[in-house]
Amino acid sequence: GMGSIIGRGHGTVESVYSSATLVASLSVNGGLVGEVNEGGSLTLKNCQFDGEMLLLGESAVYTGGMIGYVNTTKGKVNIEHCLFSGNIIPEKEKGNLDLGGFIGVTNAKTRVQMEDCLSAGTIDTQWMRNTGSVIGSHTGSLLEMKNVYANLDCFNATIGVTTVPLSGYPLELVSESLVGENALKWTELDFEKYWAVVEDSTPILQCFAEKVPSLEGIEMRFDISWYDADKKAYVPKD
Repeated sequence: GMGSIIGRGHGTVESVYSSATLVASLSVNGGLVGEVNEGGSLTLKNCQFDGEMLLLGESAVYTGGMIGYVNTTKGKVNIEHCLFSGNIIPEKEKGNLDLGGFIGVTNAKTRVQMEDCLSAGTIDTQWMRNTGSVIGSHTGSLLEMKNVYANLDCFNATIGVTTVPLSGYPLELVSESLVGENALKWTELDFEKYWAVVEDSTPILQCFAEKVPSLEGIEMRFDISWYDADKKAYVPKD
């Protein structure tokens, strides 16, 4: 596997920013971590990938903006307070691309938990099969998501394919809902500890921000309690 921080391994990666450009012609590529290997667990916390991944040829599959391939049956993967703002550019436009903004592919017994994350980057393809702004292909035994968001204007599917029930689901929002103070109203991202509002742009992580604006006097938390996660739609209240 190829990654800008770890090619193949496990452990904890915290407060890491990467703007690397990766050029891949083989499978299993991650913006930060290429592959989580068998028996290991991985935690990504407070991390951002803001680079480019150029995928050349038909073999450059299993690619994610954070992790390419989760290949552990005994461990689990935790992704907390992370931002994908990079660009994945595949040369290939057919077949099972298995591309995801956070994870390309998980295997049959992987446990994945995500919380307080945002996918605001792009996947530059019109091919929809096994491609998602959050996860490309998930066949793991557990997928839990809480307060995970994706920019609908960057790619119009959050999870390409999943064969198991989900606990929680990424919420897709148009760019306007994520820009500036609108992000405070339309998301439950943790702006107290981890995220910062950016005028005329989507939120960034505080640890990589030049300035963290004060939240004093700003109206927060637009009421989105009428969003039905099972139906993946807003259901009017009685």
